[in-house]
Amino acid sequence: LWQPRVPTLPLLGNHDYALTRQAGLTHFFTRFPQLGRRHWFSTTYGPLGLIFLDSNVRRLPAAHWDAQVRWYRQELARFERMPSIEGVLVLLHHPPYTNCTLVADSRAVQRTFVPPFLQSPKTLAMVAGHVHSYERYTRAGKTFLVTGGGGPRMRLATGRRRRHGDDCFAGPPLRGFHFLLLTLVPSGLRIAM
Repeated sequence: LWQPRVPTLPLLGNHDYALTRQAGLTHFFTRFPQLGRRHWFSTTYGPLGLIFLDSNVRRLPAAHWDAQVRWYRQELARFERMPSIEGVLVLLHHPPYTNCTLVADSRAVQRTFVPPFLQSPKTLAMVAGHVHSYERYTRAGKTFLVTGGGGPRMRLATGRRRRHGDDCFAGPPLRGFHFLLLTLVPSGLRIAM
C-alpha cells in the first residue's frame, strides 16, 4: 500500500455511509489503518490540538454518539490543560450553520458540539464540509468555516431567504472551487481560502 509523505487526517462524511455502508467503511478503514477503526480521534500539530469528529448522527448507534460526545468534552479539557497547546481546531463533516439552498444546518452539531466549542478558551475554529461552497461565520469570538471546495458547487441563499445574515465572506451565491491553507504565524493561525 502506497503511503503519502504528507500525512492525511480523514474524517467520515455522509458519502462514506451511503448505499453500501459496510463496504464504504471497510474501504475507509483499509485506506487509513492508523485510525484503528475509530470514527473520531485527535492529534496535535505543533501548538495546535486537532479534534476530528464523526457528525453523522443518524448513522451512528446512540451509544457510539454518546461515547463520542463524552470523549470530545474530555479532549477539549485535556487540550486546555496542556501548556504546549495554544489553540484547538474542531473538524467535522456537517456544518452547524449554512445558507445552502440544498442542505440545512446540522441541529445535532449545534446542540452537541457547538456549546463545548464556544466554552473552551483555546478553540479557534470549527471547520466543516458537506456543503460544496465556502462560508465563514464569527460567533462569540470563534470562527466557523464551511469548506466543501470540490464537487458540484451548491448555491447559497440570498436576501431574505438566508438563514444566517452574518456570513463574513462577501462572495456570490455560487462560489468557486477552493481549498483552505492554514499557516501558523507568530500571532496565531492564518487561514486563507
